[in-house]
Amino acid sequence: MKTIVSTLTVLLFSSCVYLQAQYCGGGEFYIKIYTLNNTEIKNLQYEIFVANQTRVDELLKVNPNYANTAPNLYWGEELPLEYVPECIAQKKFEEDESLEQLRIWSGEVPPAKGNIENGTLLFLTNETYPEEHILRIFTDEQELYIYANLLGGCDRETYILWDEHPRIVR
Repeated sequence: MKTIVSTLTVLLFSSCVYLQAQYCGGGEFYIKIYTLNNTEIKNLQYEIFVANQTRVDELLKVNPNYANTAPNLYWGEELPLEYVPECIAQKKFEEDESLEQLRIWSGEVPPAKGNIENGTLLFLTNETYPEEHILRIFTDEQELYIYANLLGGCDRETYILWDEHPRIVR
């Protein structure tokens, strides 16, 4: 009888552990930026902002681009420039309390701004990090704002075509 109870306990415990398992734990989120003729993009930079998530969600719901589909925040969605002032929260990226989770889990938080080398931007991710941020990619002449879960999830890549109207390409 003891053996049966012990076996059942082990099976129950192992099935509960299995149900709580993660898919990847973390990964790498690459944002790769291309031009049509492979020309170098001069002075390509990025900046991360804390999102006013409630306002972004409200604005995306009324945007005709998302009338038949939900925004894809895993790979990122472009934010129309007219939405940006309302969508950026007042606090700075470095002051975002949710980043404390990342510091505990991985010890790493990306810098709030920097240069993009060779057209590739890399974010190390933690699978269970739930927050979306606003990413500004810009040069002296152009800019693109993306709303995405930059620091959560597993391995993935997003592609951007940088021409007269920079945009995400799917």
